[in-house]
Amino acid sequence: MIWKKRDVDGVNAGKETLKTVNIEALTDDAKREFYTTVSETSQLELYAGHVEHGYAADAVPTLASCPRCHALTRQQYANFIYATQIAPRVMFAPAGHFCTACPTVVIDDELIRPGVSQRFTYQGVVGLDYEGEQPPDFFTTWNGEPTVYLFDEHANPVGLATTARLQSQGVTQTKRQSDRRRQMAKASRKRNRRKR
Repeated sequence: MIWKKRDVDGVNAGKETLKTVNIEALTDDAKREFYTTVSETSQLELYAGHVEHGYAADAVPTLASCPRCHALTRQQYANFIYATQIAPRVMFAPAGHFCTACPTVVIDDELIRPGVSQRFTYQGVVGLDYEGEQPPDFFTTWNGEPTVYLFDEHANPVGLATTARLQSQGVTQTKRQSDRRRQMAKASRKRNRRKR
């Protein structure tokens, strides 16, 4: 969990700092109480809506407006589901700038990365978790393109890609295969000419 806190005294007076807190051992009631305290202290609300569309902060011109409908966004806490090399994990963080008009969120990965345990490799946010209050939301689009979820051999999500990215990789791979076949045929013809 990442906690965005405004220091009121000391060296960083008036500045926001990020605090990392492990809340896995807390009961559900203790977690809710902690979330409320963090939200009040940071003056950022807990997101309570529904999302379908995700964007990376570095893929949009500004965090202040929605890249889909251009309405204002609001930074809020949420439970972000992120993929790792082992299994998906959830982190409570103020990393989302949620559209006030449509189901879109712009995610600031730089607010999530510091909270990822060193034994895990962060592979991107894939959705939001609501701790059993409603089913999780998984993005239907990422950076404006339809999503394709990538799974490991145990059916754990290890990330997502867009159909445009996969198609461009497929074209590149098909071209490589075609070039390789052409080279093999040319070499074969050359060998056959020598035999004559």
